Amino acid sequence: MKRDASLAVRDLLTLTLGPGGVRYSAGVAAGDWIFGTGLLGRWLHEHESPLPAEPVPLPSEPPERGEARRVFDLMEAILSCGDSELGHVLRLDQYYRAARAVDPYHQERRARFGHYIPASTSMLMRDLVLAEANMDIQFVAARRGSLLAPRGIDHEQLKAPPTSGFSPVVLAGDFVFTAGYIANTPMGQPSRRGLALEACIPEGSLWRGTQIALETRYVIEKQILPALELAESSPEHVVKAQVYLTHPQEVGDFLQVWAAYFGNARPALTIVPSPQPSIGVADARIEINVIALRKDGATRARPIGSAELSPFECAAPAVLAGDLLLLSGQMARRSQRATRGLERFGNAVESEVAELVDTLQSLCEAAGTSLQQVVRLQQFHTDLEHFYPAHRVLSGAVGGRPLPFSAIGCSAPLPYPLATTMLDAWVYAPGGAQ
Repeated sequence: MKRDASLAVRDLLTLTLGPGGVRYSAGVAAGDWIFGTGLLGRWLHEHESPLPAEPVPLPSEPPERGEARRVFDLMEAILSCGDSELGHVLRLDQYYRAARAVDPYHQERRARFGHYIPASTSMLMRDLVLAEANMDIQFVAARRGSLLAPRGIDHEQLKAPPTSGFSPVVLAGDFVFTAGYIANTPMGQPSRRGLALEACIPEGSLWRGTQIALETRYVIEKQILPALELAESSPEHVVKAQVYLTHPQEVGDFLQVWAAYFGNARPALTIVPSPQPSIGVADARIEINVIALRKDGATRARPIGSAELSPFECAAPAVLAGDLLLLSGQMARRSQRATRGLERFGNAVESEVAELVDTLQSLCEAAGTSLQQVVRLQQFHTDLEHFYPAHRVLSGAVGGRPLPFSAIGCSAPLPYPLATTMLDAWVYAPGGAQ
């Protein structure tokens, strides 16, 4: 039977990169969704592209501003191909090589978006896949005229810093996207080195809670829960969370607090080890963003996959929310133990990623879709030298289709200490959880 084209993903702008012929899809359209993943401003001028040649940076501005301009040119080209525009972007994920790139990027972002800036998460990461790149940007947007048209919600308690000005919560039909939250206070309120006093161990105390537990509890109670309430959602309706930890050894402490609030809902969960510092407040240890559904909406969600495929007891392996399958950050377990000490007898990275592919394909099949319908693929590597062997396996798994990947160098260890790669995938699942 011939598949209805409206139920398949459509690659909007593809490139072939490097001597290895890495096939990359910068933009993907799927139903009413538009995705841009791994947007890097410094490789496109070297390859065939519908965009003009990269302009020479003006001497009156930092080179990172020109790089940001190039990224937004690419973003607008993808949106135009997908019948969308900047005003329909719902969420931005931004990874930077160094803090000096953030302000120039924010300046260009404000110039492009104007008064409405989508829900945003920004992190300094250890490495980017292109050595010359200072930023790697991803976005999620809605097609013009769809029910997913965004509506930003602002609130004094959740207000973003004026230098960035993003929306703390964005509604898109029945979907709720929050910005990345950290344990800071509204401007003008007491803090300690930028952190809320409630999120800090009292001075002189040896045991009044752990720092990570205090920060996690503050982010959930003072930011995530109020944001969900503003959006007419609740903890039970959270379907996906992405967490950045600057002290990977504290993952157990984090999970203990997280499970107290979201253990019954068991949303998909990705925990990314990040450098210290890497968050907007230098002493902050955690940043969390979530995706939820409105309580009274028609869109339904259901967990996908058996318990052994879950990376954490309080998380589902994946959640099918409407027509999106949102997976937890998956890491290999079996292959890492099996190949330990036998690395010279094969490629350990390929074995690791082959196990991940089996897991992803199993979850896709359980949701009535396939890995070939992937619309967003974040690859977190503790060593980016592992990117190319990982890509070879992933490319073979999708039949050579250009992959919408973003490859980021994260800190070590991953939550599974023997693993070196974590995959965070979103897959289009037409028909969805009705």
